Amino acid sequence: MKAWLILFIGCLLYGAAAIASAEGPEELELQRPVKAPIWRGFGLHFHPVLRKSQMNLGVSFAIQARTPVYAAAEGRVREINRTLTRGLYVVIEHKRGYETVYAHLAQIVVEPGQRVSVGSIIGYVGAEGTNTGNTTHLLRFELHRRGNAIDPEPYFRKG
Repeated sequence: MKAWLILFIGCLLYGAAAIASAEGPEELELQRPVKAPIWRGFGLHFHPVLRKSQMNLGVSFAIQARTPVYAAAEGRVREINRTLTRGLYVVIEHKRGYETVYAHLAQIVVEPGQRVSVGSIIGYVGAEGTNTGNTTHLLRFELHRRGNAIDPEPYFRKG
């Protein structure tokens, strides 16, 4: 019963804001930031390190360390920072109030204010933040619209 309540509250808090903020994938088309399948999707999941249910505000890709990470769309680097949960990360601003976040990086090769094209290398995957494993690492990719996290999966180019 408790897990259902947490899921319901998570959907109310995050899902409603995400749905309300999205105007549709046709408005922004994204390239995948790495050439890998999605390991964990958007939504509420059990976090193996923190040992509790947690909202995944993006999608996670399981990938080898030092793999290049590419800009999903053209834009301008707004922020480079490091936190406990995201590790080393980059935020890129895009048109119409969209932002993408690339978390758990080992190295960043862009600067704040720099303009990037779709497919530009912005950094390399690493073991930062609350990440697990020694050989496979997670890249967390988030999409925000006017401050609200939304599921990026429908925005990825098909094919």
